[in-house]
Amino acid sequence: MCSPKSHAPEGRLRRIAAIAAFMAAFSGQAQALASELDALWRQANFAPRAVVEQAQIELSRARQRQELKAQLISLTKIVVGRSEFDESEQSISDIDQALGLSRDLKESDYECQLILVKAGTLSDLQRFVEARKLYAEAAALALTSCPQVASRVAVAEAWTEFSRGNIAAATVKFSDGYRTADQLEDHWAKSDALNGMANIAIRPQSSPNERARGIGLFRQALAAIDEHVYRSHACTLHFRLGTALLRSGDLKAAREELNRALVTANEIGNPLTAAAIRYNLAQLSLDEKAPQDSLRELELAEPFITSKGGPQKRFRILVLRAQAMSMLGQVAEAQQALDAARELRSQIKIRERDVEFHAAAATIFEQSNEFAQAYKEMQKLRNAERDVAIAAKETQEAELRARFDADRKDREFALLSAQSRAAQSRQLLLIGGLVFTVLFLLLLALVVRLQLKQKRNLSRLAFRDELTSLPNRRSILERARRAHALKNDLTAPMTLGLLDIDHFKRINDTYGHDVGDAVLRRVAEAAAKALRSSDSLGRYGGEEFLMVLPQCHRTDLSTIFMRLRAAVQAINTQELGIDRPVTFSMGIAFANVGQSIDDLLKEADEALYRAKRNGRDRMEVWEDPA
Repeated sequence: MCSPKSHAPEGRLRRIAAIAAFMAAFSGQAQALASELDALWRQANFAPRAVVEQAQIELSRARQRQELKAQLISLTKIVVGRSEFDESEQSISDIDQALGLSRDLKESDYECQLILVKAGTLSDLQRFVEARKLYAEAAALALTSCPQVASRVAVAEAWTEFSRGNIAAATVKFSDGYRTADQLEDHWAKSDALNGMANIAIRPQSSPNERARGIGLFRQALAAIDEHVYRSHACTLHFRLGTALLRSGDLKAAREELNRALVTANEIGNPLTAAAIRYNLAQLSLDEKAPQDSLRELELAEPFITSKGGPQKRFRILVLRAQAMSMLGQVAEAQQALDAARELRSQIKIRERDVEFHAAAATIFEQSNEFAQAYKEMQKLRNAERDVAIAAKETQEAELRARFDADRKDREFALLSAQSRAAQSRQLLLIGGLVFTVLFLLLLALVVRLQLKQKRNLSRLAFRDELTSLPNRRSILERARRAHALKNDLTAPMTLGLLDIDHFKRINDTYGHDVGDAVLRRVAEAAAKALRSSDSLGRYGGEEFLMVLPQCHRTDLSTIFMRLRAAVQAINTQELGIDRPVTFSMGIAFANVGQSIDDLLKEADEALYRAKRNGRDRMEVWEDPA
């Protein structure tokens, strides 16, 4: 099935999941019914819109003639065809009519399938409680009327769990559905189950190995069906395969799969799916550094996605547009799109979208030279990435437990057919112990990993000044010593600079230590941004900062000082409650051959003292009195 839904692109196909089960053989009269509905389903998957239009004509005729069975067949065709498009609420009415006819006519096969279709539709509408009750009803009816639907029930329930974000449960149910479909030789159900497993594997938080596994599962799902017959389902598989390849960085293969899906979507008359595919092509073009192509794809996709999609789809369109505009240098247009996306963020409760937004915002603000705002967005990006990582870790742990459970069931299934009950019981105990041991070891490894990470964090904190977040005295001195040791390998001398805030004691005495601390933080932030990327800045003590300036010529000093002065003067002191600007004095010393780092620091300190003595708000360079 071909669809742009964010959680499960083929989610609406769950409404008709059970219909494919009619492909399997029944006995006697059920065999003829299976062939009849198998042909119906194939036609709907090949050309869904045409099937719906023809079925509506047939339904009108059947009602005029009061032919109830013909009405049931026509309504079923409409349900199957509409399941390929975003018409969930309208489909509910058709399904209820068809269900009523199937019960009046005692057509239990139709009833079983239609219950499952309705459950999938309710799941699409996020009415999960009602959907679960219907799945249970369909499963109970399948035991007596249509046993071949058992695999479809498991797969349909799996898609619902996947849409709800319950990945562990979805993993188990997809595995159960695949095993049952394989035993019944239901190739379409196998393809659908493989499709679900692949969607779990290619989620954004998945590892490269998991994504590679997902790509392989999509290829297996395609190999399990006849693409020329089940065109709508094949369209979905090519679409999702292209998405997985795009996330893996294989842009050439991704474009090939997405273009193939786009051709099929246009052929079967599904513009909404075509728009979703074009969105991915727009992302692909952006990754290829072709923003104009990206914008052209967005122009074609946006009308359909905006009219049918929710706030998340509109949000992603705006973020992608902002990135393309920024890449073209159209900063004002990029920020306009970003502002529109920001207004939609409150309606979206998905962590990955926060990561997308803050990453795009940081890049755009940086390109427009709004470095303070870019820095804020980078901080928010780190927080969002941390939240995503935490959620991913929790999900992965649940998935791991689910996979172990699924593997255990596979082994149990093999043992049931190969050994006696007593031997089987012993094996199950062994497997259970193995699973418990592995889980325990994994948990232990996770605890050790977290402890090591915490230890590394504490180690990093030991080298950071708590107030300014700059390297502390110990750390900046170590950097100075390393730079001093390498000075003979450089084409320009290594330079040390001491920066001291003017009249800082007066600020503390007049406005209080809280204001003094705020001044220290603002000066540290401004100075760190103003220095070159090769320079280092750390808090040396009190209101004094030490700068390590490798490969710094005397001719560079004026530029460095003026850049630092401009950055500090830009501090809004009124926000801090200070009625005077903040200034600083700076002393510079150049390293000479054979000179110790301590001597170099003394020279920089003497130069700083001279700057203070000569009026402050200035820079002095140490000169040898000789």
